[in-house]
Amino acid sequence: MINFLRKCKDMIYHEIPKLKLLSKIVRSANGRYCLICKSFLPQKFLHYNIPPVPPVELPPLDDWSCPVCGSHPRFRFMWLFLKSRYENKSELSVLHFAPEHCLKNLMAELFPVYYKTADIEAGNAMLQVDITNMDNIDNNSFDIVICSHVLEHVDDDLRALGEIYRVLKKDGTAIIVVPMKGETTIEDPDCNDPAERLRRFGQDDHYRLYGDDFYYRVEKAGFEVSLISSDGFIESPELRTLLGINNEKIFVGIKRK
Repeated sequence: MINFLRKCKDMIYHEIPKLKLLSKIVRSANGRYCLICKSFLPQKFLHYNIPPVPPVELPPLDDWSCPVCGSHPRFRFMWLFLKSRYENKSELSVLHFAPEHCLKNLMAELFPVYYKTADIEAGNAMLQVDITNMDNIDNNSFDIVICSHVLEHVDDDLRALGEIYRVLKKDGTAIIVVPMKGETTIEDPDCNDPAERLRRFGQDDHYRLYGDDFYYRVEKAGFEVSLISSDGFIESPELRTLLGINNEKIFVGIKRK
């Protein structure tokens, strides 16, 4: 594994300062390392309890949250992917929807020239933007749009994908993460009961639970789509466990026209 770390400069492992300490943690079944706050932990990440909606209560997510910065698996994989893909490309313009608290400062350092955060709620980000109607953003404005765990909260996700396509420059990149389970997306526009949404979609304010067919929704919006999985990106199972990154997926959409 030490050889793997040395080979992957572009995957930011060169930022891990003490490989001897790292190797000790790897030998421990419970040791963890957070890529975001660079914390070595002698134990697993914390459980994450999904807020219940009586009478529905889902089991907690095991080995999930960093006790130092609060990062979740998808945050850690997103940062690993972005740093490996865009290090030394600081001139790119980026629009980041619903920015994760533990990532905002790192993202601003990675993209110092033009990094903008956006949210539908005023005061939560630099720009107040409805992702389904970005009328305050011109066509072809950004090189990158980041949208992680947003589309499941949107009633018209196809319109949102169309808007992301519109505001991207030619050859620009959409980086999208959604909660997923199974092969086929489950949705019901008539389901308004919070407890039933929690039971069926995993959270009381979700409109759907995506499946593997989400790929085709992104493609339908006009993107050239590729899927980046954590299992393919980090080949070592031991390293995935150490970093708390397992079974994560990122959809990358390129605007070719």
